[in-house]
Amino acid sequence: MGNVYVMFWLLGPDVATDSRLKSFMKDQANIRHIVCSGDTSPNMIALESVATQAYKLHSIDPERFPLPYYSNVRTLHGDWINPSLIGIRLVEQDEKIVGFPDLQKLAGNEPQFPEVAKLAEKARQRLQDADFLAKIEKVESDIPNRDAEVITLGTGSALPSKYRNVSATLVKVPGYGNYLFDAGENTMGQMRRVFGKELPTVLQELKGVWISHLHADHHLGTAGVIGAWHKETSKSHPSATLHVAAHMHMLDWLREYAQVEDFGYNRLTFTEFRNFDPATRLASPRIFGPEQTQVHGIKRIDACFVDHCHGALATVFTWPSGLKIAYSGDCRPSDSFVKIGQGVTLLIHESTFDDELQGDAIAKKHSTMSEAIDVGRRMGARRILLTHFSQRYQKVPIFEENFEVKPDADGKEKAKLDEIILVAFDYMRVKLGEFRKAQAFLPAIQKLFDNVTDQ
Repeated sequence: MGNVYVMFWLLGPDVATDSRLKSFMKDQANIRHIVCSGDTSPNMIALESVATQAYKLHSIDPERFPLPYYSNVRTLHGDWINPSLIGIRLVEQDEKIVGFPDLQKLAGNEPQFPEVAKLAEKARQRLQDADFLAKIEKVESDIPNRDAEVITLGTGSALPSKYRNVSATLVKVPGYGNYLFDAGENTMGQMRRVFGKELPTVLQELKGVWISHLHADHHLGTAGVIGAWHKETSKSHPSATLHVAAHMHMLDWLREYAQVEDFGYNRLTFTEFRNFDPATRLASPRIFGPEQTQVHGIKRIDACFVDHCHGALATVFTWPSGLKIAYSGDCRPSDSFVKIGQGVTLLIHESTFDDELQGDAIAKKHSTMSEAIDVGRRMGARRILLTHFSQRYQKVPIFEENFEVKPDADGKEKAKLDEIILVAFDYMRVKLGEFRKAQAFLPAIQKLFDNVTDQ
């Protein structure tokens, strides 16, 4: 050990407090021991840009943009060895080592922030107006599951970037369960940041996973999420099952992965989409019986094959309450998707490119913002959430509000009058009944990004 000066310890649960380890460190006191352990190390923010953006958005609308869960508190306590012997001291002594980020300070460096704060305060005052709130209630009284919450865990395309992780959207439907639409790489990391101590409950209530296609930015985190669900429910609800719906090749991938790691594959149930009608590109829907609906919460899954890559699918989930959520995955605008999505409550659609890059969208088989919105309008969607942006974009567009409701309006006419479009950010949480409240803060959010250069 004479030529060893530093030892890095990557430790699992409870290992850091093992007496044998502490004894070894005391015996080798001339070596600097750097401990990395969930039991002893701070849960610090590693990706400052997205966390700082989250802090800025939280300052505008704290209900829709809660702060990511983290802690800069060192948890090295008790009868541990002399702190001077461990690497945590190195952080205090070496000026070249980056310390914990001060998110509040970083977020407050924006020169236009006072103007943003004024617009946010204006929105808050509007949301206290009784007439405004009564109008919302009138317009939305027929929307099922207004308490259903959409959490956009990752909103970027292709690869994780400075501001956006790749695709993953969790929908929490109280009384039925939680449902994950796509799971790109590091989806579990995003869930830990968003839910913190709430995560075990979120995993326990996970009932379904939809994977749109076999591109890594949409499926690479699937096994990790299922594995976390399996670990959590093995203790709390060992008889629980998780339903996975996807193209046949994604289910093949999960089966093969189970030969490498036991991540709970034997507790999964499946809906496999293999074939479609050549004339319509529609797949046969999966209709759940009463017992299956009781277990998984959902009543029906519709799917169609879309123009993106082999096996790419778009879907509509239907719940017994009448709630219908359409999810596009990646694709060009699809008439088949419009057909199965008629009358949906919410459309979550990819919006990879701005309208000026329609040529790129066609070449790469994605949609522009206007194309995505047009799909929602042809469906008669009451709510449209745009996501899966090219990593070049950080700015957001502004959409007009319209609270006018005709007494005899119904169907697509009412959907047109009641249309709300939001742009998704990582860590955003918005309930179906709060889309208009979130919309009220859009001018402040737009101002926040006015001087941002997209990269």
